[in-house]
Amino acid sequence: MSNTETVVGGWTTFSFEVSAEAAKVFNKATENWAGVNYTPLAVATQVVNGINYCFLCKGVLVTPEQSQMAALVYIHQPSGGQDPFITEVKQIKP
Repeated sequence: MSNTETVVGGWTTFSFEVSAEAAKVFNKATENWAGVNYTPLAVATQVVNGINYCFLCKGVLVTPEQSQMAALVYIHQPSGGQDPFITEVKQIKP
């Protein structure tokens, strides 16, 4: 089993190659996001009723200072063609 193979109910390890499909899910779920610009650096997935994505992201606040942060952005892609949506954002603190 490869370290990025999807296992039902379990999370894959992070892949630092964000696939085109994962990037499309991220972009759709975050298209109306305001305040922070997130760039996905890595992704892990979990198969449930649909697919959960956990993106390790670099975040830049949309302020004159443009402070940077690391965050985990969780997105759920429902089965059946519905749009993906953000379920949680966790800032990673040192």
